[in-house]
Amino acid sequence: GIFWMLYSITIKTFGFCHYWIEEFEDDAWYVMYGDSEDGAYYEDYIDGPLQKQEAIIRINELKLEAKKFRQTYGTIFNLIPETETYKDIYEKGGSIIQILLFHTFLWIPLILLYTYFNKVKLK
Repeated sequence: GIFWMLYSITIKTFGFCHYWIEEFEDDAWYVMYGDSEDGAYYEDYIDGPLQKQEAIIRINELKLEAKKFRQTYGTIFNLIPETETYKDIYEKGGSIIQILLFHTFLWIPLILLYTYFNKVKLK
């Protein structure tokens, strides 16, 4: 169970793109990343200023890197659909379907292991 949790966290960290792009007042585009520390949420840019097309290319490269990692190491997590619409490159985080499927794949194996070991223990 502990191995599955560590494996799932690794896939969540490296197998999905957690970046998005935003335009600021100076008409420049930035590749953004959000992080939580001490209960507060901070947004910071990791790349920029860029032209709009450069920002789109950069975010697509980051998504491709994450997708390659998930395809290589993802096993069951490869079943989670990748959002590829133009609108998605501007959004923070994943779609609700991605989040629900990730948590389903995270918890179902642990619940099944728990049920199995309880049945074995009772016999």
